[in-house]
Amino acid sequence: MKHIVQSFISYYKPYKKVFFCDLLCATIISIIDLAFPQVLNYLNKTLYLSSSTDIMNHLILLAVILLMAYIIRALCKYYVSAQGHIMGAQMERDMRKDLFDKYEALSFKYYDQNNTGEMMSKLISDLFDISEFAHHGPENIFISVIKIIGSFILLFYVHVPLTLLLMFVTLLMVILI
Repeated sequence: MKHIVQSFISYYKPYKKVFFCDLLCATIISIIDLAFPQVLNYLNKTLYLSSSTDIMNHLILLAVILLMAYIIRALCKYYVSAQGHIMGAQMERDMRKDLFDKYEALSFKYYDQNNTGEMMSKLISDLFDISEFAHHGPENIFISVIKIIGSFILLFYVHVPLTLLLMFVTLLMVILI
């Protein structure tokens, strides 16, 4: 099992710069997603009893900040989608080449005893699924962990007992899964 994981991770090596930029963009997306409810909370608390001039000044500043955040988020989302999929396709190409080289090295006896259709299925659809996992798996796990940790940090500021209860339920779910 350890050998399989190591050989799988080796496919990331030529693309580690793209991979780490992908994770950086995923982090930025997660932080911006966590910040939006806090902006609404800020509006609710600070502008509730303010004068209309203060409200307009704050809203204009907030609109500019939110617009910049949405632009940054969109650019990061584009990078994750475009470059991440390109990286996944390149990893899939590398895996196909290695698998094809392995198939070429096999004896004729192997081909007599095994179904060619199954081998072609592995070469085509299974490698596509693996490459999709290679791109989306680490990214989705990374985003989820950041959002869960960030959410708990923010929830601690809102209501500690409820946060502790939610942490217990979350840990229970992780253990059971």
